[in-house]
Amino acid sequence: MLKKDTDEMEDILLDITYSSMSYFDTGTSARRAPENFFHGLVLGLIVTLKDKYRIVSNRESGRGRYDIALYPLYESMDAFIMEFKVFDERKEKSLEQTAANALDQIEKKNYEADLIAAGISKEHICRLGFAFSGKDVIVAGANL
Repeated sequence: MLKKDTDEMEDILLDITYSSMSYFDTGTSARRAPENFFHGLVLGLIVTLKDKYRIVSNRESGRGRYDIALYPLYESMDAFIMEFKVFDERKEKSLEQTAANALDQIEKKNYEADLIAAGISKEHICRLGFAFSGKDVIVAGANL
């Protein structure tokens, strides 16, 4: 993530999902369960960054509630805001579209508002949209 390489992020998440978990771990029966599972997985992976970032989960900002934000502890570092979405075949044609919708949600709901209020310029806020379906993962980025 810190290298701003969405392909590598995808590779790492796919390696974890395909080598370590069952399709049933994602909670396929309930609409939000898969999103919650992957939210927790990513949150667990990034907690190691706590010496560089204040990591905030499920906080209201702008006109909604983002999934995860990383507030840099040092001015020279970029901030990150993340949104997780589960593929919905009734609304979307692909995981790529789901990831793009996650990025759009960050923008439309102005999730960056609290980061900006904390003194971080919009140019230093990286946006990440994660899309999930079963064990498959797509990561899209903006302002990387």
